[in-house]
Amino acid sequence: MNQKLTFDLLRLAGLLGFCKDSRNRYVGREIDSVFDTLALDVSSLLKSYKEIEDQNLKLKEELRRSCRCRGPMAGPNGQNDNKRKRTRSSTSSSSSGGSTSYGSSGSNTSNSRGAVGYGGGNTRNGASTHNNGSRASGGRSSTGSTSGSSRQVLVPRDNMAMVKAEVRRSGYELLNDQIGRGGFGLVYNGRPLNNSGQEVAIKLTLCDDIYSWTNLPGQNDQIPVEAEALIAMESVTSVVDLLGFGEVSLGNDDVFFFVMEKPMGCLSFDTYLRQHKPLLPWVAFSFLKQLVSMVLAIHQCGWLHGDLKPSNLLICGQDQLKAIDCGLAKKLVNGQCIVTSAGGTKVWNMAPERRNAGSCDLVKSTVWSVGVMYYYMIFGRLPFSSLRKAQRKPLKWHYNIPIGAKTILQRLLDPDPNRRVVIGDLEQLIQTHAPLSNI
Repeated sequence: MNQKLTFDLLRLAGLLGFCKDSRNRYVGREIDSVFDTLALDVSSLLKSYKEIEDQNLKLKEELRRSCRCRGPMAGPNGQNDNKRKRTRSSTSSSSSGGSTSYGSSGSNTSNSRGAVGYGGGNTRNGASTHNNGSRASGGRSSTGSTSGSSRQVLVPRDNMAMVKAEVRRSGYELLNDQIGRGGFGLVYNGRPLNNSGQEVAIKLTLCDDIYSWTNLPGQNDQIPVEAEALIAMESVTSVVDLLGFGEVSLGNDDVFFFVMEKPMGCLSFDTYLRQHKPLLPWVAFSFLKQLVSMVLAIHQCGWLHGDLKPSNLLICGQDQLKAIDCGLAKKLVNGQCIVTSAGGTKVWNMAPERRNAGSCDLVKSTVWSVGVMYYYMIFGRLPFSSLRKAQRKPLKWHYNIPIGAKTILQRLLDPDPNRRVVIGDLEQLIQTHAPLSNI
C-alpha cells in the first residue's frame, strides 16, 4: 500500500509539472483520476492503521495484566518462610474494623492493626523519630483473599475516613486526588500536618497482595519487605524516602499504606521517554551514568530494586532520576541474589537466563535491565521482541551510534550471564567507553 501511494504521488507530481508547461485539456481529467485513486488509497491506509492501533491497544492491555507477575522469592535463605501467616483473633469487633496506635503507652483497644509511624532522626527530610512499638499477632480470617489475588485497592468512602485517620496519626494528610495506580496499589497526593508545604505520595496496597513480610531488628511487628528495603536505602539520594507507614483493618481487607517523598516538579521517566525518544547519544549516556550510580548505591546497601524500568523512575529537577516502587526489592547475600523464581516486568527485567529452569542471579539480571533501558533510550525501541530472540540474535543497530555506546550495550546485553559485565565493573565500563562523537 505504501509503495502504491508513493507511485501515485510521483505520478501526480509529473502530471502537475506537465500541466504547467502545457495546455493539454486531457491532463485535467488525468489529474482528477489520480486524485480519486489517492483518496481511495489514503482511506484504505487509514483503515489499516486504525486496525493496527486497535490490535496494539488490546496487546498492551493483555501485557499489563500478564507481564508483571509478583510472587514469593525462593532462594537459599528460605525467603518463602518470610511470607506472612496470620489468623484473626476471636475477640469481637465492629464489622468495619478498627485501629490501634503503635508506640503508645495504652493497651490495644481492638484486635485490628493501626498506623506505624516511621521517620528516623537521620533521614534527609528531618522527619520525626521512630515510633515502632509492640504489635499483637492479629490476622486475616479464612474468608479473606489469598496472597496471590492481585486485586485492585478499592476503599469505600466510609472506610476511607478510617484510612485518612490512621495516616493523620503518622503526621500526614491523605488528599482525595489520585496520582497513580498499578497492579497492586493506588497512589494519592498527601501533605504533612506541620504545614511545611512539601507534598508527599501515599500508596495504598492490600495486605494480601504484599508478597513478603519481615521484622525490623529488635521489633516484633511485621512489615512489608518493601518498607524494610526503603529504610535500608534511606541514605541513597536516588531512591525516594519512606516517611511513614501503617496498616488499617477494613473488615475483610487490611490495607497497608506507605507515605513517601514526592519530589517537586517530577515526571515519570516513562512519560519523558515517550515524548523525547530516541534521545541523543550523550543525553542517553548521562541518564545511563545515573542508572549505574543508582544500582551501585542500592547494591552497597545490600539490596537490589527488583523491577527497574522507566515507569518505576521519576525524572526530577535538573534531570535527576529517582527510583520508586520497591515492592519487589530483594536482599543480597554475599553480593548475590540467587533465586529459582522472581517477579518483575517481562520486557525490562527478564534476562535470557531467567527463561530457563533452575536458579539465576538477579544481580546479573539487573545489569541486563540497565542495558535494556539504555538501548531503549538510544533507539526508542526494545532490543528484542522475545527472550528467545535475545538468546539467539545479535543486537540490531537501527542507525549509526558512537562506538563507545555500542561497546557498552554489547557488554550489558550479553545473553550469557557469565560473559555479561559484572556489576562491580559497571563504572569502569562506562568511563572507559564514554561515547563522544566518534560514530
